[in-house]
Amino acid sequence: ERQHAAVPGPVGAFADGATGFGVVETARGRLAHRVRLQGDRVEDARILAPTDWNCHPRGVMAACLGALPCDARARQRAALVVECIDPCVAYAIEDDSHA
Repeated sequence: ERQHAAVPGPVGAFADGATGFGVVETARGRLAHRVRLQGDRVEDARILAPTDWNCHPRGVMAACLGALPCDARARQRAALVVECIDPCVAYAIEDDSHA
């Protein structure tokens, strides 16, 4: 059964060092936030965005790009992979076949 994120309630008093964590599936992939409070201030906040997962060296984009054939349409295919997986990423395609 699919789990749904809890609807946030009103903010009350939290103990110093209280930490909140939330994860949601988005159109581009999993998005996670973690926040640690100190008094009424945010002491630390971290975000793990879909791009972090998608563009990881062992992530889906690297796997897809590594599986592409090296032929005359390689650049076109590589651009399509990047744009389909994570259109928010700026990229440049380089030819390292002569390395």
